[in-house]
Parts: sequence; C-alpha cells; structure tokens
Amino acid sequence: AKDFYLPGMLYTLGLAVAYLGTAAAGVPLIGLILGPVFKENLSWRTRNPGRKKAYTKASYAWGLILLA
Repeated sequence: AKDFYLPGMLYTLGLAVAYLGTAAAGVPLIGLILGPVFKENLSWRTRNPGRKKAYTKASYAWGLILLA
C-alpha cells in the first residue's frame, strides 16, 4: 500500500513528457490525435500553419496542466 499512488503519478508524468516533447519537436501530440479524427491525417502540418500553431499551444497547455 506504500506505493499505491506511484503508478498513477508515473503515468501522468509520462503523458506530460509526451505532450511537451512532441510540441517541442514540432509535431504536437494533440495534432497526431485529432488529425485522423478530422480526416486530415498529417496534412495539417503543412497545409494549415494556424492549426499547427493551435495544436502546439494546446499540447504545451496540456503538458503543463499535467505537471501541475
């Protein structure tokens, strides 16, 4: 029972690192998830710079929220 919260904390830390790392690399995780949902796949990266910027901001926001 001593390490009951540890798996959840490590999972959340991993998600935060994934969101922040992919946003810093220029391929935000939010875009990778929502691209296929909106039937764009990865075309949003080149065809719509505004959407890429929004996905990047959202990925940074989620990463920071998960670290809080």
